[in-house]
Amino acid sequence: MRFAFNDYRAGPLDLQQDVEDADDLIECPVLAIWGADFELVGQAFDVIGVWKSMAKNVRGVAIPRCGHLPQEEQPERVNQELRDFLNGWRD
Repeated sequence: MRFAFNDYRAGPLDLQQDVEDADDLIECPVLAIWGADFELVGQAFDVIGVWKSMAKNVRGVAIPRCGHLPQEEQPERVNQELRDFLNGWRD
């Protein structure tokens, strides 16, 4: 629980860092996955738009019939998206 709570506690610092480096886009490919039915994210924000403001190469997937925790609610779909995204990557 401590780690999950610390993630939320770090929110103000995270937002401050986002403002400070707003002009420095992430260079590597980014995969954004969210639950399509999660009202606080997928239904409230343009998730792809948010990530495109922070990274140059963004792929986004809204997982249907899924809320806050896609990795738990639709693990097969999330794993397939990760495999597709990472396919062909080499060290």
